[in-house]
Amino acid sequence: MGKHLPDVSPVMRTWQFWVNKEADSVHCNLRPLQVTGGLDDLEQVSIADPIDRILPDSPSGYLGNGERWSDPLWQEVVANVAGAVEMRAVGFTVRRANLRIWPTDRPCFRSQSDREFDQFQETRIHLFEPLAIGLCSQDQKWVWVRSKIASGWMHTEDVGVASAIQWARYRDQVSRFLVVIANGVRTEAQPYDSAVSFMPIEYGACLPLFSGSPPEALGNQTVLGHYVVEYPVRQADGSLDIRLALINQDDRVHVGFLASSRANLIRSIFSLLGDRYAWGDLLGGHDCSSLVMDAYRTLGIHLPRNSRDQAQYLPARSIWNQDDDARQRMADLALAEPGDLLMMPGHVLMFLGIHLQLAYALHAFVGYGETIDGVFQSVWVNSVEVSSLRIPTRSGPSYLSALTRIVHVW
Repeated sequence: MGKHLPDVSPVMRTWQFWVNKEADSVHCNLRPLQVTGGLDDLEQVSIADPIDRILPDSPSGYLGNGERWSDPLWQEVVANVAGAVEMRAVGFTVRRANLRIWPTDRPCFRSQSDREFDQFQETRIHLFEPLAIGLCSQDQKWVWVRSKIASGWMHTEDVGVASAIQWARYRDQVSRFLVVIANGVRTEAQPYDSAVSFMPIEYGACLPLFSGSPPEALGNQTVLGHYVVEYPVRQADGSLDIRLALINQDDRVHVGFLASSRANLIRSIFSLLGDRYAWGDLLGGHDCSSLVMDAYRTLGIHLPRNSRDQAQYLPARSIWNQDDDARQRMADLALAEPGDLLMMPGHVLMFLGIHLQLAYALHAFVGYGETIDGVFQSVWVNSVEVSSLRIPTRSGPSYLSALTRIVHVW
């Protein structure tokens, strides 16, 4: 692969290249379609039946040390679920938190050498996200929760149980809030309150801005040049507390959602260029579907979490079958708009445009295929990158020929 992917020059790895190329269409503010297909109202979990606690047989997979899952280890998970008690509460995440299919931190990798594709990882949930809490595990270290994008098991320490007043105030977006639109955002160091001191806040997270009269200083630091935000903290008894924290005023954050335009979307998603691909967001980054979900989230557009749901619930500009040739696909792509999503089984890409008769997209992907000395082999990428659609997938066909549809939000 060298320093760049095939067909991709250094300038093509900048958002400016694609925004300037489509200057006539990307800058106008647009009204997004109403996206459906999310989970039911969070409060419904309080009157619904408990989750199904029937667990499968011992999983066919490997632990982090390369050993297979054993039945005794699996029975620990089974007992933890079977002995779970109903909790019936609501709360909020106090950090970006792993959501697991089962209440265990032990991974389930598909091979002995794998260290990244943990089949027990569902996703990660953003900081200060509302949760309906249904169960507490037997060891009390896990709670089963439902968020607006997924359900599963979360560490108890990652959740602050909310009062009725807190739930009413924060379960929906407050009127003034801060959105993180790039990596690297942290609260300022706070020597008088370690719970809010130098805490990372991930891309796509939203925090309420303090609505009262701002203090002149916080933790003996001036608020000049900072946003004063309300930050969620879990107290010793498990309840939610809201503290004040400072975030530097710079271009990595934005008051309110970005205006709904293709230019803002492309600029936002390019801030993650080069980030490590992360199955289920496990390594702290993004996989393909959470990447586009969080990019649209910075514009206030909420998509389903998984690529299959994104394909199902977003309207299609074009739908292809295996018999549709490259000419038909390229003709359809010529009518697509930057920011449209390109779907294929198990993967989603964000369309950028056509350059020198090649179609390009930005996506978080594992790799592609390449023939060297007559031998076809996989090339690792594991990153958020720009690629042309003519490069082969790791299974052989090009990305262009593997696509099944174009879907759109505007």
